[in-house]
Amino acid sequence: MKIILPFWVGLIFLFVACSNADYEALEESPFEAADKAMQDTSVNDENEWLEPVVSSSSSGDSVLYLPLDDAAEERKVDSLIHLYDDVLFEPDTLELDSVESDSIEPGNNEPDLGLPSCSIENEGEIARSVKDEMYYVCRDSEWVYALVSEYDTYGETCTLADVGKIINGAVSDYSKYYCTANGWIDYVDWSWEVPKEARLNPEISYDTLVDPRDGKVYKTIKIASQTWMAENLNYADSVKTESLKGNNWCYHNDTMNCDVVGRYYTWAAAIDSVGLAENEALDCGYGKRCWLPDTIYGICPPGWHLPKEKEWYALLDALGGKDIAGRVLKSQSGWFLHGCGTDSTGFSALPAGRKFVDDYFDYEGLIAYFWSSSEYTEDYARFMGLTYDHYWEAFMYTHKKSYGFSVRCLKNSEI
Repeated sequence: MKIILPFWVGLIFLFVACSNADYEALEESPFEAADKAMQDTSVNDENEWLEPVVSSSSSGDSVLYLPLDDAAEERKVDSLIHLYDDVLFEPDTLELDSVESDSIEPGNNEPDLGLPSCSIENEGEIARSVKDEMYYVCRDSEWVYALVSEYDTYGETCTLADVGKIINGAVSDYSKYYCTANGWIDYVDWSWEVPKEARLNPEISYDTLVDPRDGKVYKTIKIASQTWMAENLNYADSVKTESLKGNNWCYHNDTMNCDVVGRYYTWAAAIDSVGLAENEALDCGYGKRCWLPDTIYGICPPGWHLPKEKEWYALLDALGGKDIAGRVLKSQSGWFLHGCGTDSTGFSALPAGRKFVDDYFDYEGLIAYFWSSSEYTEDYARFMGLTYDHYWEAFMYTHKKSYGFSVRCLKNSEI
């Protein structure tokens, strides 16, 4: 027996199906797309993750190199190429596109280069050929191609007395360099050698917060009616705060990296789940659902708390909405592919990336993740995120509570 439905019923079904499809499409964030690219565990049994390595091309642009172990890994690379669609990458050759190398030697004093003599007397001298308009450096009595950082900083001193100095590139329009004890390094893109203080907006007058628990000092900034920490939290006393045991990390487990971007915390650590169990009789954390109080102080210093989703939205709304707030929240340097912001707010969000699974860390230089205190499901909680490739935008999404994200604390009695 055939059942014939009226035409309007079919239209309703089609409308609902399309609406659900649109909703699902909107719900997938760039963070989820990134995870799908990195979580293709069907590639091999060992679950070997690919870690992007950023370098520079001959044009001075940043490029991404992805190591491949075998042909099967290309399935991961294909999805990552879509994620990093601005990246130059040739999976067949496993080489950076047009990488500069000082091993490419045109030969000593070749007459067609139009360069002067190269000897021990002018070791390190930079010269530009009038023939090919390329820059060369005199090294070991041979003219070889100069790296961008060599000719862009030529003539600028970088000694121990100059550490911390920032200069503009002499040739490249958008380049800046930071002087370290080991010489000049790129300041615009991400580097763990650049201290957090050098990423703050020099035109902003910050206030300070001293955490009485460990004496650490943080910059703070008032944005609209809220007062925020302008640095990521770096608190790790698991004796005083038991929730931190095994639930906080430094990038690659190097404490020096915590001095740059703070620590990565699971959501249970961020809300201080042990403290909630003791003081509020709440059993919270990964794989658990609990009804949290309106304000969660979490692991923040006294007088501060972990912002809930509503308070993150209040920040974004005060800056014109989430579609444009990312631009003014991101730091002026450190973001991949010139994805930096203006940091006109002084919030100085750094692309610290996250602690993923096991001992794997990823997306430094690419993405910033900040926990909220708002729970979503037993396994997921809400966070605010910023990415290098969405220049203007800020995002509110959900992620697994077990991942390690950054924490920014909000001063009490603000909203």
